[in-house]
Amino acid sequence: MRLLFVCTGNLCRSPLAERWSVAHVVPQLAAPAELHVESAGTAARAGEPMDDGAAAVLSELGGSSAGFRSRLFTGDLGSGADLVLTMTREQRRQVLSRHPVGLRSTFALREAAALATRLSDEQWAVIVSDPSRWLGALAAALHQGRATRAAQGDAGAEDVLDPIGSPMTVHRQVGNEIAGLLEQLFGPALSALGSVVRVAQQPTARVTA
Repeated sequence: MRLLFVCTGNLCRSPLAERWSVAHVVPQLAAPAELHVESAGTAARAGEPMDDGAAAVLSELGGSSAGFRSRLFTGDLGSGADLVLTMTREQRRQVLSRHPVGLRSTFALREAAALATRLSDEQWAVIVSDPSRWLGALAAALHQGRATRAAQGDAGAEDVLDPIGSPMTVHRQVGNEIAGLLEQLFGPALSALGSVVRVAQQPTARVTA
């Protein structure tokens, strides 16, 4: 499974989301190696390190920017992802312009988190019924929910602010927002996956003579 985050320069928001997920989502999976988390930027210059302010906030949130290098989003990157999460709706449009067939698996992060809150326990149970494919199942459920979701907020309601060049207070605000949205989006799946794993690990009952 592949999870891809996208912002503009791949320096602040998307790498923070990537490395936060590596630190807080991947370790909770029964088979961590099955989930590959990546990021890219719609206008990124390849090979740049993470922005210093964003990296500092990531560290405060328990993640690491070590070894990170930016890269440009391409249609090939999108085609291999089970779920693509952008930081703004404009970035979502740019992603889809390069990868049109990704409509069902591409969402703005705030959009996806809001849609996740509408999923029932029964829907989460279906999503995680195959732990090796839950990310794609989540994308499918979110897309189904998007078709019926009423329009909410103003034009910027689903955008995460770009903090580049801003004071640390703004970086922390954005970092905390991204972490909160990711918890909102993936928390129920991780809880449900934990239940699936616990059931699977229970010993088979034996009848004794």
